[in-house]
Amino acid sequence: MDRPSSRFLAQIAFVVIALAVTGWGCVNPIEKIATIFSGPKASTFKGVSAHDAAQKINLVPGSLIEMRQTFLGFGAKIAAALAGENKEGVRMIAVERFAPTNVADVSWKLSTKVEADASVKAREEARKQGKPEPEPIMVDKVGEGIMRGFNLKDGHSLYLPAFWPETPTGTSLGTTGIWLSDDQYQSLSRNRVATLDFGLLDADINGAVAKVAEFKDAFAKLEGQADAAARTDVFRLDGDKDAVEWPLKVNGQDVKVEAIKAHTWFGEIVVLNNRQDPLVLKATLNPLAGGAASAFTNLGALKALVGYEVTELKDVQE
Repeated sequence: MDRPSSRFLAQIAFVVIALAVTGWGCVNPIEKIATIFSGPKASTFKGVSAHDAAQKINLVPGSLIEMRQTFLGFGAKIAAALAGENKEGVRMIAVERFAPTNVADVSWKLSTKVEADASVKAREEARKQGKPEPEPIMVDKVGEGIMRGFNLKDGHSLYLPAFWPETPTGTSLGTTGIWLSDDQYQSLSRNRVATLDFGLLDADINGAVAKVAEFKDAFAKLEGQADAAARTDVFRLDGDKDAVEWPLKVNGQDVKVEAIKAHTWFGEIVVLNNRQDPLVLKATLNPLAGGAASAFTNLGALKALVGYEVTELKDVQE
């Protein structure tokens, strides 16, 4: 075993002497030394206001973000499946790198329910024979990947988790991922207006999902409606005047954090009111401005697909 360096031993001796001189001699100095050298502590929120709780959320490498995510089962009865009790999956996101107002990398796993191959085949055979289709049989599926280089400085487009590819080499494509960039956050928090692209109509982002039969028509319809809204800035993000208190579990504690609700033509977001970590806690394809909601009739499956809500943060540090 390597012997401690003389420099490290000198540091320990200095701390012990300092503890004695400052009157900490009645407390076990080894315990105090362990506290000093232990590094950052997990954040606690007892008796903290929603505003201050939001400010205390500090993501670091190793922090975990848990969200409820609509499952990606692309079976023939996807609309019915999305409406069922198993419509949601749990996506766990691990922070790999986080430089506030600059960049973030994450890895993720998504546990979902999808229709078993045998079930799909059985229903296809039933249709060919003109017989009633059997009920879909759902099985567990786990997907995973890594996303690198989210632009937290001046990006203006989300990269919704529903579109993240299952690959260890996923790139941000210049997007902000599940955060707002510093440019967006400052504009929204100060003036209650910013620019936000949900990324739904970007072929580089929606990728394979937009080619799936169950969603192809919905994406085409959405694009046509966006083109028809010629007099509307579909990327304008309008924030509600007053911040809200949003329930969130953080480090095992049920807390309320201050958040800003805002909406575009495409939908609504709820963003943590924290410049260092403007995490989008909820995203919903359900626009509220300018009567645009009526334009989204019959997009139920697509609406369910892209929505998510962060339910818990773990290993958040002070």
